[in-house]
Amino acid sequence: LEVSKKEDSRLEEALLLNKPLATAYYLKEDLRTLWGQPSKKKAEKHYEIIGQIACTNISTTWKAFDHERSAQVVIKEPRARWLVDREAEARFRTEGRLASKLMHPNIVPIHEVGVPQGQHYLVMDDVDGPSLARVISDFRFQISDFGRSAQWVKTVAEAVHYAHEHG
Repeated sequence: LEVSKKEDSRLEEALLLNKPLATAYYLKEDLRTLWGQPSKKKAEKHYEIIGQIACTNISTTWKAFDHERSAQVVIKEPRARWLVDREAEARFRTEGRLASKLMHPNIVPIHEVGVPQGQHYLVMDDVDGPSLARVISDFRFQISDFGRSAQWVKTVAEAVHYAHEHG
């Protein structure tokens, strides 16, 4: 939805007054994402969309090429319905900024937190390999695997502890 700042302001006021309208508006934005149409703002920036990686009920993730850094990156767009008010949007920006300062081997670096034209997104490194969710779902647990499972829990716990200590 391309709107001017004045129209955007009026739309925001209307959405604050009418939650069903807000829900319908954000559903439209979610459908746009589900149909695989990345936001126009990404095309205007220095990112070239390569393709969609995943689409969940929380976000859509795109593989892209960053022409400024000459590197492949991942762009993650949270679903519009998760950002229905200014408080949620402010939390997204704050958490993104804090996360971008984290330097830990088990935390994916965030390079940009963007909110142009109301389209929120994060740009992060593209990490080769399966997601933790995939590894866990493919894991055929056996009693002899306790050590491996304990190491995963330790690795994740250390990363979470680091994140909490630094923001």
